Order: sequence, then structure tokens, then C-alpha cells
Amino acid sequence: MGRRWRPPDQQRWSRQVELQMPALSPTMTQGNIAKWAKKEGDAVAPGDALCDIETDKATMTWEAQEEGIVARILVPDGSADVPVGQVSSVPAPPSAHHAPLLAASSQPAALARHRTRRLTRAGGGGGRRS
Repeated sequence: MGRRWRPPDQQRWSRQVELQMPALSPTMTQGNIAKWAKKEGDAVAPGDALCDIETDKATMTWEAQEEGIVARILVPDGSADVPVGQVSSVPAPPSAHHAPLLAASSQPAALARHRTRRLTRAGGGGGRRS
């Protein structure tokens, strides 16, 4: 059985990706998110500044490594003592397919409705309708 074909921009996004607080120095164990340079829904390209991270010694810029869209920011501006490795944001591939998810990402109830609609249309959901 062969692999399912995916458009080139979707091939590397076949699984959920999460951006974790990076260790910007060998001794860094935690940092502060000073300010996000991008907001949810913004497109990013390699080298774009995502946010400024403060450590006890310096403030550094966290840069995007791949092209995509900032789907969700989980650690807001001004967050202190964020451990290295904690999930800070969730990117999405650069595709119009994700527009409804991005529009609903800041509203958990809308996000849940979006997921339910997708399950219902796909024939999933497992429950009976009353």
C-alpha cells in the first residue's frame, strides 16, 4: 500500500506541531515572554521574529524556522518563568484550509463547534441524533 499523496505545503505538516520554549543558551532553564511580534492568524516565514524572550542575562528574539501561520498562542505576553520545553504556540501550514480553525482559535466554544461539524460531515461522531 502506497503513501497518500499530499500537496507539497502539506507534506511536512502531516502531524501536529507544537513550538516549545527554546533553550537560547546552554544554562537556560526558563525564560519570560516579553512580547509576541506575531498574533494568532499571522503568516510567518523562516527568519521572522515570533517573540522576544527575556532571560536573567539578556533579551533575545525567537525566530520562525519554517513557513506557516500562527494558529494559537498558548503563553501570553508578559508570562514569567516559562520552563524550557513548555509548549508556547501552535503553528499551522500556510493553507486556506485552516481559515475556519484560525478564526475560531481564540474562542474555545467556536473551536469545539468547528470540530463537531467536521466529525459530522465526515460521518464520524459515533452518536445518534435525537
